[in-house]
Amino acid sequence: MFKLTSKLAFSNLVKNRSLYYPFALATLVATAILYSFVSLAYSSNMEASYGGAAARSTLQFGIWVIQIAVLILITYANSFVMKNRSRELGVYSLLGMEKKHLLVMTFFELFYFALLTVGLGLGLGLILDKMLYALLLKFMGMQVVIASTFQWSNVLLVLISLGLAFGVILLLNSTRLLRYSSLHLVKEKKAGEKKGRFLLLQTILGLGLMGAAYYIALTVTHPVSALVIFFWAVLMVIFATYLLFNAGSITLLNFLKKRKGYYYKAENFISVSNLISRMRKNAAGLATISILSTMLLVTLVGTLNIYIGGQDYLNGLYPKDYNISLGLSKPEEVSSFSEKVKSLAQEAGLKDPSYTDHLYQLTYLTQLSGNQLTATDKVDASLISSAAGILMLVNREDYEKMTGQSLELADDEAAIYAKNVSFQQDQPLRVNDKDWKIKQVLSENFTYGQLPVDYAMVSDKNIYMVVNDINQVGLQTGYSYYMGIQSETKENQTFQTASQNQLAELSEAQGGGNFNVTVRASIEREYKGLVGTLLFIGVFLSIIFLLGAVLLIYYKQISEGYEDREGFVILQKVGLDEKQTKSTIRKQILTVFFLPLIFAFCHIAAAFHMLRLIVALLGVTNVPLLIQITIGTCGIFLLAYILVFLLTSRSYRRIVAR
Repeated sequence: MFKLTSKLAFSNLVKNRSLYYPFALATLVATAILYSFVSLAYSSNMEASYGGAAARSTLQFGIWVIQIAVLILITYANSFVMKNRSRELGVYSLLGMEKKHLLVMTFFELFYFALLTVGLGLGLGLILDKMLYALLLKFMGMQVVIASTFQWSNVLLVLISLGLAFGVILLLNSTRLLRYSSLHLVKEKKAGEKKGRFLLLQTILGLGLMGAAYYIALTVTHPVSALVIFFWAVLMVIFATYLLFNAGSITLLNFLKKRKGYYYKAENFISVSNLISRMRKNAAGLATISILSTMLLVTLVGTLNIYIGGQDYLNGLYPKDYNISLGLSKPEEVSSFSEKVKSLAQEAGLKDPSYTDHLYQLTYLTQLSGNQLTATDKVDASLISSAAGILMLVNREDYEKMTGQSLELADDEAAIYAKNVSFQQDQPLRVNDKDWKIKQVLSENFTYGQLPVDYAMVSDKNIYMVVNDINQVGLQTGYSYYMGIQSETKENQTFQTASQNQLAELSEAQGGGNFNVTVRASIEREYKGLVGTLLFIGVFLSIIFLLGAVLLIYYKQISEGYEDREGFVILQKVGLDEKQTKSTIRKQILTVFFLPLIFAFCHIAAAFHMLRLIVALLGVTNVPLLIQITIGTCGIFLLAYILVFLLTSRSYRRIVAR
């Protein structure tokens, strides 16, 4: 019996190859991607590249995400295969095979399948390993060097991971065979779906959760808060999506059924009746497609925006080649500090240095209402998540140095640039208890490229105020002094070390604080290594999400085609002509197929504001760029989705109409 079951297992795989082809392709690609991530994360060459440590950590995190996605993907694919093979397994049981023989046979089927697909996947991963390593280096902005990264430990780790995944599948298949009788297996494929209970209540709950999640996403104001809230909003959206597809869709169909003018038409009668009878099963697949599509869009939009918008981040946070920031208690201390910086630059041999320096004040706003601003004298970590906005004060002389433009102001006048803040220009601006006439509203952020904008990560509501003398405003928060050096020598270790030591001593002696020296060249390499790795992970996660969505769509179309074929044959026998059959099929496919896409686009639209705040944590604050990337990504995905629709609907029509 052992030899017979092993032979039957092999012949079953060959006989059902049309069912196993998409499952095999998904497993093969997932294995290759998983191996590539493991190989890159544990490559001995990774540490040799600047930023390699950050890339390694990010890739190791990506491995866990990939493993979870792979498990979900192959488990879902296996469930469709077993669902469509239930009749076959039931017949085997009726012909005399005991359940232990069925268990052995399905074990061999899964073993042969895993041996072939995982083996080919590892081979594909080995072939692509060098190319993907070069691609990662390209994303990281590093010199592309082709180097072998093969290690047996990586192969073993992938085999263990996929072995656990197939172990889960074997457990699920065995539970199905042990739980169901032979007759149940034979009838399972044609079994009708149970009528749902409390559909209206589930629909209301789904709408409530979706509305709450959208409200949270659209009203959150702080990037730090957005990162925490995003997780809970995602869970609410996922749960609400399943509820609305499962209960909301049936509730809508029942509503259409009660509309006699719509329902009692041949094509509508057939479509609505057919969907109601099977919508619970459709709902799970459609909701999953919608969630996978949303994950794909969010992942690609976020990582592409971080990668492409990284230059804005670097220009904003590190405007010059060498950036020195210092907190001062008195503005008179600036001159000695500036002379020391120039002396150290000369001693270190910086080539053709040019210096810019600016004094300003920066504080949190506890109240921001129209033209009424309340600035706090305390600056601490507790204000990061609760601040209503940021206020920056700049002297007129510093403004003129930054822009090269002259500005005439009286002592009670101010020029204002406001980001994401509305106010009345014809009314005075009150800062604490003092009014300032708004002489001019500036059209652009004059500090960009001139001062570090790390405060932009705290709040997206910022007010930049130019006055003759910032001391007249009366803030007690101290002063911030920035000095930037532009030089042909982009990186000088001697200057960096000397400035860190000697300037820190000078700052401490003068009672200053928040001293910081950064070299843009080194930060840029580290940043490109991080965002390049994020993009790399994002691209391949998107491939897995797309593969999962396509796989679900394919299996849904094929399984529904076989289920619908007999019904349409009967309808044609009772008078439904070929034209009506095709029209009914087309309407049913369009109604069901594009519903997940509509939900996905609604989800990404609602998540846009929150996504903008989250990428701002990495300094990417270019909103027009984010809009362009979002629209472009959605457009490309729409084209891909339509292509999948055309391919799978053709298979569905071929099955139903033949």
